[in-house]
Amino acid sequence: MICILRIWIFCSMSRFLIALSLLSDQTNGSLSRTFVTDGDSKESDTFRHFLNQESLIRMSLVNTVQSLMKDVLTLKESTGSRISQLEAEVEDLKSENQRLDSELQRTKAKEGNLSSLVASLQASLSNVSSFVSGKSKKVAFSATVSSSSSSWNSGTLVFPSVISNEGNGYNPSNGMFTAPTAGMYVFFVNVQSYHANTIYVDIVLNGSTKVRTLANGGSGSDYYDAGPNMVVLTIQKGDAVWIRHFSGSGYYDGPVTTFSGFLI
Repeated sequence: MICILRIWIFCSMSRFLIALSLLSDQTNGSLSRTFVTDGDSKESDTFRHFLNQESLIRMSLVNTVQSLMKDVLTLKESTGSRISQLEAEVEDLKSENQRLDSELQRTKAKEGNLSSLVASLQASLSNVSSFVSGKSKKVAFSATVSSSSSSWNSGTLVFPSVISNEGNGYNPSNGMFTAPTAGMYVFFVNVQSYHANTIYVDIVLNGSTKVRTLANGGSGSDYYDAGPNMVVLTIQKGDAVWIRHFSGSGYYDGPVTTFSGFLI
């Protein structure tokens, strides 16, 4: 704005000086012609005319300078007002920028919280899906011995006659149940003693005895005694459960000597 003002003042003064120069040339020419043609008799009139022209020029110059000064003051006032307005607008823009920056930071913080929440929900959903999948998978079995034995007295008691085997966890060839999925299971065994024999067997998890059952043959007419027991175990996928001899001998066949289990 200051540069524009300077250029405008320079152009105005230039125009004024050009006009003053032209007027001076015209006046000088008139004086020369007057002195040549009329002589000394018109010298006083010419001089007065020159003075009048000079007065007019000075008055015009004063008016022009005053007008220029007024325009300069007006332009300065309007420029100063506009500058103040622009400065105020700049401050407003700075405040708005700070507000937007604060809002952006809050938005980023919320986005981070939402990302954490989404990750937590996804983990929970995965756990629920795994739980539902495990619950929807049915595991259960029941099996019996196929014949009586009066002399069995060691090792694993095998139940080769399968009644049910949901999930195919029980192996009738070796008498072992292998968990197809992790969870809480219930296992039940009943061993019927052979005639007056006494027999002890254990429910075993991965080789470790968990519970024991006793069928006491006794004496007299107390024959074919029952030896039931049950256990609830939390086991992992691939763990093995079976029935193992502890003491005594023999068992009675039929559906009375059984081994069963199921996933809760």
